[in-house]
Parts: sequence; C-alpha cells; structure tokens
Amino acid sequence: MEMDGVLGLNILEVASFSYLCLYMILCVVGLGSGFAAYSKPDNDTAWGLCF
Repeated sequence: MEMDGVLGLNILEVASFSYLCLYMILCVVGLGSGFAAYSKPDNDTAWGLCF
C-alpha cells in the first residue's frame, strides 16, 4: 500500500509538471501571436517572416 501511494504521488507530480510546462508554452505562444497581431509588421523582420 505504501509503494502504491508513493507511485501515485510521483505520477501526480509528473502530470502536474507536464501541465505546467504546457500552460507556460501556450502562454508564450499566445502572447507572441497577440503581439504580432497588434503590431502588424510590414518589414522583413522575424515577426514578418514568421507571420
């Protein structure tokens, strides 16, 4: 029973860490796309090439 509890705790920790990384990536992508949408660059910059 103790081993199952430790295993479950480890699985929850890994899952929560994975979700945290996913949310951080989504936040960065969202902020980047939002900034590009508001700035609307027309020159040959990194934003212009990507979007």
